[in-house]
Parts: sequence; structure tokens; C-alpha cells
Amino acid sequence: MSFTSFQRLLYFLLLSQIPSAFAVSISEDCDDWFSDVDDALTEARDIAAYAATRWSGRPIPRPGTLLGDMLGSNGEDDETVLNTAAHWFQEAVTAADSPNTLIHCKDTHLKPIGTTGRFVDNGNQVATGQTGNACGGKLRGFQYDDNNPNTGITTKIILLCSDSDNGALKAYKAGQINDWNQLGNLAKVAGPKATTGLGINYFASSLSYMILHELMHAADNRQSQLPGGMKEAYGYQAIVGLSPSDKQSNADSYALLGCGEYSRIHWQAAMTVLTAVPSGWFTARYYWASSFCRVADPPDRPEPPTTSGLKLLLERESQQSLHAGLPEIDDAPLDRDPAPGRPWFKRSMQGTVLRSRKYQAI
Repeated sequence: MSFTSFQRLLYFLLLSQIPSAFAVSISEDCDDWFSDVDDALTEARDIAAYAATRWSGRPIPRPGTLLGDMLGSNGEDDETVLNTAAHWFQEAVTAADSPNTLIHCKDTHLKPIGTTGRFVDNGNQVATGQTGNACGGKLRGFQYDDNNPNTGITTKIILLCSDSDNGALKAYKAGQINDWNQLGNLAKVAGPKATTGLGINYFASSLSYMILHELMHAADNRQSQLPGGMKEAYGYQAIVGLSPSDKQSNADSYALLGCGEYSRIHWQAAMTVLTAVPSGWFTARYYWASSFCRVADPPDRPEPPTTSGLKLLLERESQQSLHAGLPEIDDAPLDRDPAPGRPWFKRSMQGTVLRSRKYQAI
């Protein structure tokens, strides 16, 4: 969808009347992708905010190996590493909230300096190693700083390449990672038996993951060189072999970790993602082990057609955010077939109201 100048003006006039969740700017050269970039940016911020809030000072036990694989922790409840993750995810939120962060979707504002692989933007040299244009038909995207000597303001530039099929804006297959929820079971495409064989790398085809990756660069101001001297690593297989220090300095480690953890909250929050939930649809409780998504609860658990034969034990409602901050409910898992004397839980979402009912089969 392409936005005209008038449509963009109208859009921002409308936004000015609504409290903004973040202040990052999207350049006019993103007109052809504006809607997807805007939605994906919102989700990238939500992923970072969820991770920062979830882990800040209160590590929560969980199965799997994802924290160790991505950040080199000593187990999944390593408080030191969890606090490190929470810190950098909060820095990514800060970058997403900053009016001094700008997203470009074309590299035409970057002018080459001969054939050196360097380019200039407002007097700032940007090294991409490409010739011809900054994205060079090879890069997915990159981040750099634009330092204005007149104002003293540094703008964090995120450039999402669009000059070839390798570029982020040509390569993404889904705008947001939420799109997988319509499958009903993430393990079908990211589990050990999935024909894709991608595991957690499945998220790498989503635009929100790509933006989160660049926000991590904007957050820590480290670019392509890790402490151990290696270049930054992309994807699970490359990251898992790094030292803990290099893992914790690697943008993609956080991008994959954030997406993996964010995917786990939606087993109870599916109603916030779909406008209509098919009969019998169920989002499983997930965890990640050795790069693959695994299901902790049966994904095909049927719901009783009515509440007959069930005694209502407890009903509660609470106002919840549609995005980050939705609490994880540690109720006992549902039974595949409710048995007499055993509890059965049902959760539903209407607008921003989460309703939880606890029944007992009789």
C-alpha cells in the first residue's frame, strides 16, 4: 500500500490526537511499506518491552535451553544473565521511544565515496562494504549514527534495505510474528518435526524481528565486531557456538531470544491476536529447546461443547494490555478430557478484558 503525501499528513494529524506508544520517525521513503513497517515497529517494541519487564529483578523458571543458547547463561534461571538481557531490552525500548531514531526504507540518501565501500550522510561516513549503493543488493539492513555537528544531536538511523530480494523489505514473509498464531500451533512450522527445519530461525522472516535486530544495534551502539574479534553472528546455528561474552554482545542473540520468549505468552492470549477464533482452536503452551519449539501441553485439547457437567468454581476478570505486559497465568494445565473431580480452565478475551473461569467436572 502506497501512502500519498496527503494521506501521510492525515495519518500523522490523527496520531497527534492519540497518546503515542513510541516516538520513532518513519521516513517518507517508506511510503510503499508504511503500514507494515509501522505495525512491525510496534511489535518489535512490544517484544523488547515484554522481555525487559518479564525479567527485571524477577527471573521466572521455565523449561528449555533458549537463554543458554542465545546468551550463554548457566541455566535458564541465571539471574545475572537475565538482568543483562532485561537491561539491553529496555535500552531497545528507549531507542524505539526516542524522537531521535529514524527508519529509512531506501538508501538513496547515502552517497558513495568512490569505490571504498563507504558512504556519506550529512557529513557522517557509513561503512557498509558495498559498492554502487549502500545496500549493494546484498544487505538486509543496517544501523548507523547520524551526528549533527550544528545541533549536537545524534540520530539513530535504521535502514531497511529494499534494493533487492535480499533486502528486509523484499525478504520478509510476515509483517509480525503474531501472524504465526493463525496456524494454531507454532510447533508445526518451528518444531523438530516441521518440514521447514528452521526452528527458531523461522522468526527471521518477519519484519518485526528484523526491526528488533536493528533496535538492538541502536541500543548498544556496537556494530559488526564482537569482543572476541569475530563479526556479528546471524541465526541460531552461528550464535550457539559463540562465547558467552560474544553472545551477550550480539544483536541477533537478543532478537531471536526476544521473539522466542514473546511467542510463549500467546497460548493464553490468542483472543488478542485473532478477530475470530475458529471452533476448537487452541494455542499451545510453548518452550524452546535446542532451537526448536516444543509443546508443553497437547495442542488438540477439545473444549466441552457446553458447560453442562461442569461446576463453576471461580470466575475472574481483569483489564489487560493487548500487547506487552499481559501476565502469565500459572494455573494447572487443562485436561485433555475433563474428568470428574479435576479442574478445567477456560480463558477468553473481549477487548482488553481477560476473563478466566475455573470449572470442575461433576
